[in-house]
Parts: sequence; C-alpha cells; structure tokens
Amino acid sequence: MSSFTKTVNVVGIAPAVQERSRDKVDRLLKAGLMLIEQNGYDRVRISDVAQEAGCSVGTFYERFGDKETFFNFLLATRVEEGVAGIEDLLAMERWEGIPTDLALSKIVDRMTQWFNLRKGIYCAALNQRSQGEINYRPFGQVSKAASAALARFLRARGDEFSLLDPDASAAFAVQMINGALVLSALTESSGDLRSADATDHTLSISDPEFTRQLSKAVCAYLGVPTSPETQS
Repeated sequence: MSSFTKTVNVVGIAPAVQERSRDKVDRLLKAGLMLIEQNGYDRVRISDVAQEAGCSVGTFYERFGDKETFFNFLLATRVEEGVAGIEDLLAMERWEGIPTDLALSKIVDRMTQWFNLRKGIYCAALNQRSQGEINYRPFGQVSKAASAALARFLRARGDEFSLLDPDASAAFAVQMINGALVLSALTESSGDLRSADATDHTLSISDPEFTRQLSKAVCAYLGVPTSPETQS
C-alpha cells in the first residue's frame, strides 16, 4: 500500500513534515483502515487504532484531534486511491485487442473486487448521517473520474455500437454499478444477507454471480452484444 500522506489535505489535521512523523501517520491510518474493515466504524476506539499502529494515544490526538477528523482523512485517501485506480483500469492501452463485451466484464469485475476490499469504510461513510454532506461528496469524485474514463473507452470503440451521448451513457452505467455495489454492501453489513430467506435474491458482492449479472446489465444498457465467454 502506498503512503497515505503524499497529497491528501484535510482541514484540522496537523501536517506530518518529518519522515518519522509521516511513518507514524501512515501506521495509524493503515491500522484504522484495517480495524474499520474488520469491526465497523462505531466499534473502533482511538486507543485500538493507536495500539494496533504501535503509537501512543497522544500521537493520535497530536495529528488528528478526534476520531471524526481521522475518519475523514482516511476516507479522503481512499478516494484519491480510487480515482488513480479507475484511471489506470480504464486506460486505452490496457484493453487493446480485447472484445468490448469481455473488456466491460473484466472492468466490472475489477471494480467489484476493489470495492469489496474497501466496503467497510464506504459503509461507515454512508452510515455517518450527521456528516452526510462531507462523506457523500468523495463518492461523487470517484464516480466522476470513472464516468469520464468510461466515456473515453466507449468513444474509442464507437464504431462497434451507436451511442447518442457517450458521456451520459457512461455516467449512468457507473451509477448503475455503484448502486448495485452499495446496496449489496449495505445489505450485507446489516446482516440481512446472512439471514435472508429463499425469496430474497440479493447477491453478495463476493458471489461470482453478482459480477456476472452486473456485467450483463451494463452491456445490455450500452447495447453491447455479449458472447458466451462473457456470459459465463
């Protein structure tokens, strides 16, 4: 995992100038991310984060002030990582020679895997209702980057299918993907999937069928014919 402290700036956080200080901040953030993914935001205490990071509680307060500021910084680092990851994933050269339907299927699969590894912090952000204005905004940043990158991908393959507005189509496709991911993650985090009856067909993000169905839905919306390889 790359350094958490390279470029992210959040109001209320004391900057870590020296390398030793940056190392402590990185350890605190990595520990916080791991604990939130494992236990959820509400169950994680500042003392837990400090202990896991091998730092004192005083070091935590010196850099972050409180748990809420710490979480906002942690979320901002994940957004920065997400934007960079999306742009790399949808780079034109990565998909040269790969059929469009198969490329879209693999893109959906990798976006699903990436979200699944970080669903704890995203569910925590969505559940912090008192800070909704702060915590919802980062999702828009990642979605905007994903929409722009997908639009470039679609325009580059415009001779294969007809889209009147690639930008609008890409934006809604990303909205479709995000909606499915968030719904499944929130349902799973609430325990509903573990206690679902036979009539509940909500799929877990970890289920390969989730990716298969979502890929089919994205291809169908964009008017991309799917091959048997993609469908399987």
